[in-house]
Amino acid sequence: PASATAAAAPASPRVLGKAKISIISASGLRNADAGKSDPYCVCEIVGKPQVRMQTPVINDTCDPVWNKRGELEYAKGDSVKFSVFDKDPGGVHNHDCLGHVTLTSWRLQPHGF
Repeated sequence: PASATAAAAPASPRVLGKAKISIISASGLRNADAGKSDPYCVCEIVGKPQVRMQTPVINDTCDPVWNKRGELEYAKGDSVKFSVFDKDPGGVHNHDCLGHVTLTSWRLQPHGF
């Protein structure tokens, strides 16, 4: 007799909604270049690199203003990470991290996502 074994696929986290994200500006960033930095910001759901948004690069400044708005899908318990990088020649692996912060869901909404 033939037999079959089936393994349950891991459940994917349920999307609860969309978080409205505004990345307005940064000030006093460290100068990571010979001139001034070329900063951009990446916002992503921790552990879900495909759920992200990115500002454009603002060249030659330590005080960028992006005024970038977007939405990210989130699930209960998700955290949001903002990272600011200095764009350098040679691809993303050469970009310097100027700083980052992670906000847990309870910091974004009193009752969490």
